Amino acid sequence: SVNNRMYRYTQFEDDGSRDTDFYNRYYISYRQPLFQPNDLKNNLEQAEMRLEETQLDFYGDVVRIVNNVSRTYYDLFREYYERTVSLGLVENLERALGIAQELAQVDSSFAIDVDQVQIELANARENVQSNESSIRLRSAGVKRDLGLSDADSIVITPEFQLNPVPIDMDEAVRYARELTPRMRNLAIDLRNSEIRLEDTKGRGGFQLDLNMSYGREKRDDELSNLWVRPDNSYTVNVSADIPLWDWGERKARLASSEIGIQQTLLRIEEQELEMVSQVRNEVLNVRDREARTMAMRDNLDLATEVSETSFQRYHTGVISVLDLLLSLRREAETAENLLDAYLSWRSSLRSLQQQTYFDFERGIPVLDRFGVEGRLPDNGNLGIQLPRPTQASPGINRH
Repeated sequence: SVNNRMYRYTQFEDDGSRDTDFYNRYYISYRQPLFQPNDLKNNLEQAEMRLEETQLDFYGDVVRIVNNVSRTYYDLFREYYERTVSLGLVENLERALGIAQELAQVDSSFAIDVDQVQIELANARENVQSNESSIRLRSAGVKRDLGLSDADSIVITPEFQLNPVPIDMDEAVRYARELTPRMRNLAIDLRNSEIRLEDTKGRGGFQLDLNMSYGREKRDDELSNLWVRPDNSYTVNVSADIPLWDWGERKARLASSEIGIQQTLLRIEEQELEMVSQVRNEVLNVRDREARTMAMRDNLDLATEVSETSFQRYHTGVISVLDLLLSLRREAETAENLLDAYLSWRSSLRSLQQQTYFDFERGIPVLDRFGVEGRLPDNGNLGIQLPRPTQASPGINRH
């Protein structure tokens, strides 16, 4: 530190006179604590870790926003696709109605078929109107969530992205360890616990301070002479503090701090096991739901073929209108089941993305995908050896 001391000293004599002197000293002082924690270094390190924790929170907010927007998109996707299914059913029923009317003109016994198809068609058209209302309500919510203007319109083409997403189990676990802030936050907690233990050891223990200073000083009865030919001035001071008895207070504080470190280590181990288990389970969920989605796609193709065959067989009188209507309902139900399987698959991909901070469809980290600068430092920088693996979204169209 750089210091300066200047004062005026007046001494009063018995005869009423006074003697006034001025004193000035400017000097450099150095203090070196020994056998004590380096408070300046520890405070700086803790400040950097607090900054890093804030950055990690920001990265978590980005991933949560991506996940929420994706969920909002697929909620609206469901409404649009259900409307498409309802429109497809209406189109098929209108075709069935045409066939029934054609048959009724030839044979009046088919008149009841016309009535049955008209009832089904009316219900299907009502479902379309209900889907339209749901889309309007859902779109208003999406605009509110995304901060869009009411004048903006949201249009979604409900087309499935059925490309398989290959995911390596061990790589997913590695991404969860390296890209997500969970283990890094625990590493910061452990380092803070170690610093607290250092501070506890420094309090109430043996302390030694070395103080040195060097400068220039001058004392004169004239203020203007204080900077004229000053003298060298230096000091060396050593002070020690040797505690003798504190009734076990320091020992108890040390034990408490050491237990805190052990608790943090146990949390790290627990979080590690939990994280690996969650990622592995989610990878299995993605694989299972992907296989179900592909199977339902094939089922829908088969149901469509069956419906087409049923049209032909009803037209030739091989099956009744009830059989035709049942076939058309099954096709619509199969389309709904495909939608459920697809959205379940997408939900698992979103969950895995949030657990690993990695977009497996595009093969890049989520933060890189959205242009967020920042990388998690290696956990080893804090002197911690965390366990390592043994082996190595859609958007919204605005118009």
